Amino acid sequence: MYKDIINYQLTKGIDQDAFLEIAQQVHHQWMRHLKGFISWDIHTNSKGHYTDIVVWENKAAAKNAEKQMNSSPLLQKWEQ
Repeated sequence: MYKDIINYQLTKGIDQDAFLEIAQQVHHQWMRHLKGFISWDIHTNSKGHYTDIVVWENKAAAKNAEKQMNSSPLLQKWEQ
């Protein structure tokens, strides 16, 4: 098992509800179908910082998903 732990803040002007809606779309339409994907949890704290914990069967599966992210039209919504 391999865990990706990603810490970040939302860009100014990004609404949390809109962000979480896009995250749900990414999960349901793309991520959960990837080979080796196990789970993805998004956590936030009182200061508005986020931590994603994405669990994969192995590091190779995580790296493969990372490569695919750049070519997915759905994932381009993260940049808007």
